[in-house]
Amino acid sequence: VQHSFYKMVFDPNNNAIAYIASRYGLHKSTDGGLSWNLTTLLGSFDRFVYEVSVHPNSSDTIYAGTDGWTGPKDLYRSVNEGNNWTNLNLTNGESGIKKVLFNPTNTDMIYVGAFEKGIYKSTDRGVTWFTINNGLQISDPPLIKPIYSLDINNLDPNILYSDNGGVVKTTNGGQEWFRIDSMLFELDENLQVGRIAYINNKIFVSSNNGLYNTSNDGITWQKIGNFKTWYNEGEVKNSLLNPLKIFISTKSGIYKGIDTVTSVEKIEDVPMYPILLQNYPNPFNSNTKISFNLDKRRFITIKIYNVLGKEVNSIIEQTRDKGTNIVGWDGTNYNGENLPSGIYF
Repeated sequence: VQHSFYKMVFDPNNNAIAYIASRYGLHKSTDGGLSWNLTTLLGSFDRFVYEVSVHPNSSDTIYAGTDGWTGPKDLYRSVNEGNNWTNLNLTNGESGIKKVLFNPTNTDMIYVGAFEKGIYKSTDRGVTWFTINNGLQISDPPLIKPIYSLDINNLDPNILYSDNGGVVKTTNGGQEWFRIDSMLFELDENLQVGRIAYINNKIFVSSNNGLYNTSNDGITWQKIGNFKTWYNEGEVKNSLLNPLKIFISTKSGIYKGIDTVTSVEKIEDVPMYPILLQNYPNPFNSNTKISFNLDKRRFITIKIYNVLGKEVNSIIEQTRDKGTNIVGWDGTNYNGENLPSGIYF
């Protein structure tokens, strides 16, 4: 289903273990991604898991953030590798969690970006929390500017960057924040900042009008890409094999920048097909239609799974033509029996 998966991380202590945050809940793999199972932290019709982060020194401790519309949204923690979860009630269910960061030199120190509530900090591995919103525009409605992004300077972890309607910085671990975006908005006063990343001593900012960076903390900015992103899109990462190679994800594809990152180019060989679209109606009572797009004539298999990861039906295994195709599913299993109400994917 389109836009179902929000983040994937590998356990930094065991690369055979991985987690995916999705609209269905938090998925876990113990074989390097060959198979997946849902943990007990589940999504629902009005809540999804958006963020996940594994403690750098302790694989048993995982933090996950939920978001949604009317469902409970907050920060959750597991201390047994995702088998059980505790709601930390960081925002009392009032704010989606967008980011969890660990201080690289003191992993007991954790930062959390909460959409409507600002930025939280813990110095005791998440036992107690306090807000660090001095200088942020959080508590003055209707001018509240939400938090979408948060990143840390690994060489000096007292320095962090966030968006809050632009680009803000702290040099003392969040005691005070100040804006470094005035010259960025000189380039485009209608700019809407999405994701922020600190890579190779530069600040990268994705936006509705392209990708920008600065190497001097906002004194000057340069535009290095014309593609547009929107708020929770446009995540910027660098390659583990070549840290000077930068990637940014957008709806129109994945782009990369080489070496000095003075420009970016689209990666043409990233497979964009097949594209599985949203089923309709969703939710459904007895029948639903599933659409998918093909760039050429292909052999296609579409299978249905329950929330435990068990395959319950295969609704198509055949060659289909280029373009938009539609198949139906009547909510039954391999034996033609009606499946119980619930979430299937």
